[in-house]
Parts: sequence; structure tokens; C-alpha cells
Amino acid sequence: MDPIRYLSGVLLVGLLLAATLWMLKRSRWAGLIKPGSIQVINQTGIGTREKLVVIRYNGNEYLLGVTPNSITRLECTPINQVESGSDKLE
Repeated sequence: MDPIRYLSGVLLVGLLLAATLWMLKRSRWAGLIKPGSIQVINQTGIGTREKLVVIRYNGNEYLLGVTPNSITRLECTPINQVESGSDKLE
């Protein structure tokens, strides 16, 4: 086999792979989560590699337990409940 044909074939396959990955990234994953739609409100470490994180997403605040191997949703509260609950504390 001619080395020029071999190299051009490898280059063509690489370009097709790159184009396919770029199109997947642009179409499927771009629409799932809008940039800036997830906000990290607070986080605190509770161990050497564990932490609690409060995020705001889609009108709710979530309390997440984060370890190196997993992320667990511990609590979910609508934002309007969070705001009315903070008035009671004052």
C-alpha cells in the first residue's frame, strides 16, 4: 500500500472523528444545561475528601453530599420556601 494513501486515510478518519465529536458536543450536550443555570451557593468540607454543597438549579436549592466516588442529593427545597424560611430566623 502506498504511504501517501495510508496517511491520507488516517488523516481523513481523524478529521471525521473530530467533526463528529464537535457536532455531538454542540447539539446534544449544549441544550441540556444552559451556561450559568447551575449556581453553587455554598460548600463546606466535612472530612478530608467529603463536602456538602448547596446549589441552585431550576427554581430549587439542592443540598448535595459529595465524595470522591459519588454525589448524593440529600435535600431539595423550592427557592420561595428558602426565602420565606430565612425571614423566620431573623
